[in-house]
Amino acid sequence: MLKKLRTKIRLRRALVAEQRAKQVTHFDHGILDWQTTQYNAYEKGVLWYVIFTAVISLFIVYAFYSKDYFFAAAMIAFGVAYAILQREKPKNVKVILSKYGIKVGNDVYPYSEVIAFWLIYKPPYVKTLNFRIKNRWAQDLVINIHKEDPAEIREMLGSIIPEWKGKQEAFAESLVRLLRL
Repeated sequence: MLKKLRTKIRLRRALVAEQRAKQVTHFDHGILDWQTTQYNAYEKGVLWYVIFTAVISLFIVYAFYSKDYFFAAAMIAFGVAYAILQREKPKNVKVILSKYGIKVGNDVYPYSEVIAFWLIYKPPYVKTLNFRIKNRWAQDLVINIHKEDPAEIREMLGSIIPEWKGKQEAFAESLVRLLRL
């Protein structure tokens, strides 16, 4: 019975999401638009996985040695969760910059909720458009711009919202890129 209910709920959510995706709003009439991935998926070789497994194993051994079983369980859960999540490939989403706001996939951010934007353009490593959004737990919206012209994006957005000059890539994002997480 519970399984049937879960299936019904999943199907209903999928139907609502599909209908929401088909609805055309004023955010869909963009000045600039492009396709991008939800996040960067880095290629990892066998050596990367060997090192990752060794590091997690060392943490687990240390946790058992120090009798910190909670930390050992957390490391095991982290390793398993990361392995499962790595099987999933990033989905392609459409990014639309309209005169009313930003639309990324089905998510909409009116310009009234945007504090500032900044571009980090250091090809071939980093090509992102970033937004600081109000009422988001200090989490920035980061969009890959790949082959888009950053000057055109800056010109379009600069007339609507303030640009945060001199802002650099966050340390966490640099670490994720460096470690290929």
